[in-house]
Amino acid sequence: MDLNELKWIKNVNATKGDWVYTHEDVSYPYLVPEFHLHWNIKAEENAKKPNPGDLILLCQRTQVTHLVKVLDDIVYEDRNFPDFPFQRHVQVMWMAPKPWEEKAPHQNDVFGFDFRFRGGKAINLENVTALQEYFGEGELTAFRERVKEKLALRI
Repeated sequence: MDLNELKWIKNVNATKGDWVYTHEDVSYPYLVPEFHLHWNIKAEENAKKPNPGDLILLCQRTQVTHLVKVLDDIVYEDRNFPDFPFQRHVQVMWMAPKPWEEKAPHQNDVFGFDFRFRGGKAINLENVTALQEYFGEGELTAFRERVKEKLALRI
């Protein structure tokens, strides 16, 4: 896995405060570690932004739970999810061990500083000025190295 393709972060939250895309939902790593990542009804244009092959770091309830790879350039629409109808097909590249309350790394630990973001849009890491301020020149390379370390990725 090439972390040079880590270009996005996305906050995902269930409307009732539950975890989204759990081990049971995704069946990682034993079955097919693919699913449709949802965007809300107001974010269709944002759902189009990640390119095939791009990696997205997913955060839930201030914890990093997944690293996923975008598999195609299609924005699927599923009206069975009226609040979150726009979807992208993604593959799980890493998922935090369960229970997430105890074992998923806190986003501040992964980022290296107090980082807060809301909403469910994908955010391009190049637009996160706090990364530039914290890591300085070469911020994305340094951030990706930190992600590799904090998620214990063997690549």
